Amino acid sequence: MYDHGYVQNLDKKPANQAWWAKKFVSELPLNVPYTITASLPCKEAVDILKAEGFDNLPVVDEQNAIVGVISEGNLTAQLLPGRILPSDPVSKAMYKQFKKVSTHTTLSELSRIFDKDHFALVVTEQRRYSAGGVVETKSVIFGVVTRIDLLTFITAKE
Repeated sequence: MYDHGYVQNLDKKPANQAWWAKKFVSELPLNVPYTITASLPCKEAVDILKAEGFDNLPVVDEQNAIVGVISEGNLTAQLLPGRILPSDPVSKAMYKQFKKVSTHTTLSELSRIFDKDHFALVVTEQRRYSAGGVVETKSVIFGVVTRIDLLTFITAKE
């Protein structure tokens, strides 16, 4: 239930003694991520990861909805043993389940996510009003946060 965000994890002692625990994800210096489509060949995803210096790339569909994340580690685990080919679409290798956080997520909460996950997508909600008073809400990717982002923030401030 905790992993799905329905209840708080009461078993874990919060890191509220740490100076950074109550700070927010918005305070981390995150780069604007590139996004790729699910049909992009894995080879091109590798080229983008290398050229941009990223470890993870969010994957979106034609409507720009988030459908997954491709990581350097997962590509390595899939390509090296030959489970996928460089010409295969990233949809064959992407993570379909991943954590999403907002810019208002505390760093204490983020650190607990990192107990199990290597990264989280930072998303914001965008509302679009159209004719007839119709309101659409969609998630927009703000960034990808990793363990090293949190560690860098903590160690730079002490």
